[in-house]
Amino acid sequence: MDQKQLAYFVSVAKYRNFSRAAQDFYLTQPAISHQIKMLEKELETELFVRNTKKVALTDSGELFLEDAKIILDAMDQAKQKLSLAKEHPSVLRISHLSAPTHQFLPDVVNQFHILYPHVKIKLIRQDALQISESASRQDADIVHTKLSADVCQYLMAVLQFNLEHGVG
Repeated sequence: MDQKQLAYFVSVAKYRNFSRAAQDFYLTQPAISHQIKMLEKELETELFVRNTKKVALTDSGELFLEDAKIILDAMDQAKQKLSLAKEHPSVLRISHLSAPTHQFLPDVVNQFHILYPHVKIKLIRQDALQISESASRQDADIVHTKLSADVCQYLMAVLQFNLEHGVG
């Protein structure tokens, strides 16, 4: 079973007509029929009741139609996410001191990565002077020296909001 077969199946189900579905894909009716037959063989069930006047979904076809639409939508969303990630690769640069961050930074980075797996995180360990210089040159998106846990949670919330709304 592949994406094309699912799309053909959804189209035939939509039109209740193999010839009309074939037109959507610039294929012949026998080509669509063959693909549907192969899908039915793989699933070991008939998806359509066919006769000379009409095409109707079987009970199995009705059940499968719901899932086929969900699968096709999920595939489209996955492609869109990848396309967006290719167009706008995201790298979050965090400049930090070693000592004050070693206890919580790994957890924050892991939590962030779970929420935004497409964003790469570059950790830059620096001393106080280097951090100050990085901040002035804007070489880092986040500069951390010594902050309380409340301030870190606030910064994560601001960062999450900015990413979700395309700010910054």
